[in-house]
Amino acid sequence: MIFVSPLPASGALGVTTDLLRVACQALDPRQVRLVQTLLEPSQVPEVKSFTAAGFLHLGHLLYMQCKPGRPRRSPDVAIDVEVSHWSEPQRGLFADTILASYEKTMDCPGLIGLRTIDDIIQGHMASGQFDPKLWYALHHSTEPVGVMLLNPVPQQDSLELVYLGVAEKYRGRGLGRKLLEHAMEVATEGGFSTVILAVDEQNDAAVRLYRSMRFAPTARKLALILPVP
Repeated sequence: MIFVSPLPASGALGVTTDLLRVACQALDPRQVRLVQTLLEPSQVPEVKSFTAAGFLHLGHLLYMQCKPGRPRRSPDVAIDVEVSHWSEPQRGLFADTILASYEKTMDCPGLIGLRTIDDIIQGHMASGQFDPKLWYALHHSTEPVGVMLLNPVPQQDSLELVYLGVAEKYRGRGLGRKLLEHAMEVATEGGFSTVILAVDEQNDAAVRLYRSMRFAPTARKLALILPVP
């Protein structure tokens, strides 16, 4: 992750662009595969500097939150699924389910193929406070169905929905809503004041789901990335 000081409306852009290039060229590709930054959409000079340095537009992230409560239960999903919590022996199941949920995803599709699944899992674990009991993988027999990863954020008294995804074959059956309903119950029982998440605003289906569950936008960020060759 790269952070830059606020830039003036004009001037210093070339210097900042050169600095970004030098910093990124100095990275060891055996240790770093991806560089990223998150900017306010209003940070026009900064966006210009990162773009000139070779960074690619990943998408606009919409940050949302809501106060937990016991939602009105939707009808049960007409499919038998088994639920597993995270453990090292279940790493393969979680990896397969996360990857299955990436098929034809609208949630930051530009990231697909840029990170290993182990990097993805480690990144999710590092967001907030990892609790294996709050990581869920759904499967039908041996077939991946869906995954929901929740991490407490104690300093914000929040429960973060780190990732929610459903395999392509099982989309449109209400599984995402059922998982989100469970997340609300977990937050209520855990005494969290808010449930928070970030979603690619181009992911219309996910945004509609979150809005229907009383999530409201709190911020918007532009995500830029640079794959390290």
